[in-house]
Amino acid sequence: MADAIDVAKLTKIYLKIRDTREEKAKAFNEVDSKLAEEADKIKSILLDHLQTTGTDSIKTKFGTFYRQVKTKYWTSDWDSIYAFIKEHGVLIFWKSVYIKVT
Repeated sequence: MADAIDVAKLTKIYLKIRDTREEKAKAFNEVDSKLAEEADKIKSILLDHLQTTGTDSIKTKFGTFYRQVKTKYWTSDWDSIYAFIKEHGVLIFWKSVYIKVT
């Protein structure tokens, strides 16, 4: 005959493990959020430096930091955009407009 399972003991152990995990996760999240705030401050300083110097990246002996510049255009006058595409035959614009609209 198989040994009986002590479900009360297993439940107690399970709850202890669950509670310990929650405590450790809470402690980690507190430390991690402070570190993330510090990292964001440093990232802001580095970004300001790149903007001030007019560069997109700087190599250091510890690694390279960079910024990405994305330019997005939008229009409120779609009829003019369609007319421009048709008039100049620039179908590449049509693809961009089609993907953005749909």
